This record gives sequence, structure tokens and C-alpha cells, in this order.
Amino acid sequence: MCRRLRLKLIPVIPILSIVMAAAPPSAESARPGTLNAIAGEVSINGVPVNPISGPSIAFEGGGVIRTGQGMAEILLSPGSVLRLGTASELTLETAGTPGVRARLRRGEALLEVLATSAVLTMEQNGVTAMVRNPGLYEFNQKRSVIAVYAGEARLNKDGQRLVANAGFGVGTRHFRVFQTSPDRGN
Repeated sequence: MCRRLRLKLIPVIPILSIVMAAAPPSAESARPGTLNAIAGEVSINGVPVNPISGPSIAFEGGGVIRTGQGMAEILLSPGSVLRLGTASELTLETAGTPGVRARLRRGEALLEVLATSAVLTMEQNGVTAMVRNPGLYEFNQKRSVIAVYAGEARLNKDGQRLVANAGFGVGTRHFRVFQTSPDRGN
């Protein structure tokens, strides 16, 4: 009987460890603007960030994050992260409730939204994109493109409005919609 009980408990231990690892982060670690991960050259407000700085690093509204030969992952809200590519610059204009507003000044970023409790607004090349739905969104200032691979983004430029759904992108120079996919490199 003891042997049987042990065999039944062994499969439960890995399941419990998976559930514990997937538990939501604490309120302190889930603050908008928290730097989740970095690789290579990254600075906040001109101060280099050390990848082994200890506790999580957060920057406030108005803060500027730059990558040289590096990349950074930033929590925008619980359930949404922004991955900033090499040679990029992002200003976090506001963070918190009722929403998050950021401006991609240079380079590229990938926004992954699993759940959203706040409106996420990204600005690039004079185009404002409002993201309210889970999905995957690319912002590429170099190529003047905002692409929606999953989800929906509402875009505005000089009073003109567009909605881009999954599989469509918008050229930010001429504000035109085109079909896209992550495989095409659009």
C-alpha cells in the first residue's frame, strides 16, 4: 500500500512545480516599466544597465531606454511585454492606469499582449496605435511599418483612422494598409 501511494504522488510533484512557476508575479515585480530582461548594451536615461544589477529595474514615465548592440524586454502592463531590438530607442511617456503610452523613436520593437487590463498606446513616425486586444504587434521605425500578426490595432495619423487586424500592416509614411506575415519580413 505504501508503494502504491508513492507511485501516485510522484506525477503530482512536477505538476505542482509547473503551477507554482506559472503563478502571477507579485505587485512589485509587475509594475509597468519594469525591465524583465536585457542582453548586451542597454541604458536607461543615459545610464548603462548591468544585467546582474540585482532586483528588477523599473523606469518611470518620461524615461528613455536605449539599446546599442543589445536588446531589452519591458513589462508594459500585467500580461503585455515589449521587446526592444538592437539599436533602438523608446520613451515610456506614461505608465500605469488607465493606460500605457510609449514612443518608438528609433529601431524596432515587438509587442506581445497575452492579457490587457489597460489600453496600450504606441507611437511611431507620427502614427498612434492603440492596442486593446491580445496579440502580436511589430513596430519598425527603420522600415516605417506597424504590423499586426495576431490581434487588432486602431491607428491614427493626422486625423485619418485605420484598423489593422491580424495579417495586415500599415506603412507609416503613406498610411496605407498591406497584407503581411512574420515569415515575409514585411
